[in-house]
Amino acid sequence: VQAQRNIIVCGGTGSGKTTLLSSCMLEVSPDDRVITCEDTNEIVLDQPNVVQLEANAAHGIGIRDLIRTCLRSRPDRIIVGEIRGPEAYDFLDAMNTGHGGSLCTLHADSASLALQRLESLMRMSPNAANLPLRDMRAQIASAIHYVVFQARVDGVRGPREVIGLDGIDERGEYRIRRVYAASST
Repeated sequence: VQAQRNIIVCGGTGSGKTTLLSSCMLEVSPDDRVITCEDTNEIVLDQPNVVQLEANAAHGIGIRDLIRTCLRSRPDRIIVGEIRGPEAYDFLDAMNTGHGGSLCTLHADSASLALQRLESLMRMSPNAANLPLRDMRAQIASAIHYVVFQARVDGVRGPREVIGLDGIDERGEYRIRRVYAASST
């Protein structure tokens, strides 16, 4: 977080994704301008330079709209409460244009499955509907540095796996580096 790496926190419902994301935010410099985009304000932030944007379905304002608004507000870091649709493309695009240290949550059953889910969600955007898979993966791998998989095991929530992305190989597959794996005991 302090090194301004872009991180996805993934896991199932109730696994502690938002709690971990909020904890990561404790490492953000108070000088950083942080803008959050959420359906419902859930992320707990204690920094002095924070703007929290909230979607409003009744007025037709979704997460994609919030990300676009956010980009006009000079953020150092963009935090998206949950990626679940075409906003995946907008968020990745923002991370690839100088907004290092951005974070989001995503529902997925493992760190590697989060990357597949991200590809599917990007396809929902008209901007990426016809993007070749190799190009999509290159965009994901250049934007995302780490994926943290959270899970609840025996009632205890915590990180189970962390992978790092080191680009794509000549076949267009992700170069994945395992940073952490929880023991099964």
